[in-house]
Amino acid sequence: MKTLLIIIAILGVAAFSLGDLNAATPLRMIGVNAGYVSPENADGTWAIGMSFDLGIPATNFTIQPFVNYWSLSEDISGITADFSDWAVGANVKFNIPTAAVSLTPYVGAGMSAHLTNAQVQSLSFDESETKFGWQVVGGLKWDSSGRWGLHGEGWYNGVENVNHFTAMAGVHFNL
Repeated sequence: MKTLLIIIAILGVAAFSLGDLNAATPLRMIGVNAGYVSPENADGTWAIGMSFDLGIPATNFTIQPFVNYWSLSEDISGITADFSDWAVGANVKFNIPTAAVSLTPYVGAGMSAHLTNAQVQSLSFDESETKFGWQVVGGLKWDSSGRWGLHGEGWYNGVENVNHFTAMAGVHFNL
């Protein structure tokens, strides 16, 4: 967990320092997120993530690759079970045009691979699987007059038996 936070911090600093070097690349934004995930049939827990905004030639559309992570421990009749999910995927987002230049609502959908793990220490049970899923997302992005901004969004992830709703908020750095 600490390693992931250090990587996120390094990429955030890199976003500030790269400046116009990225003018020839489609990478437009790097964002870090934190939020709350509510898996079906389980208590909710915290989630973290990182996203990138890749521009595409179509007006108001972007491709947003992402990495999200959450883990959860549940006590079931005195037996502790641990669950975790690394989601790696991409969304296509439509930025809804508004009169407010710095405030942009958006909707999107995409596909992802979920690297799930379930462990029960007392039963020596440890199972990891890769499951494919889909997600829909809606949110609001605010850009400051500088190179950074804030965003908040809601996700619904459909994954075989680990469907969940996530509310995320974060900061993004425009390149």
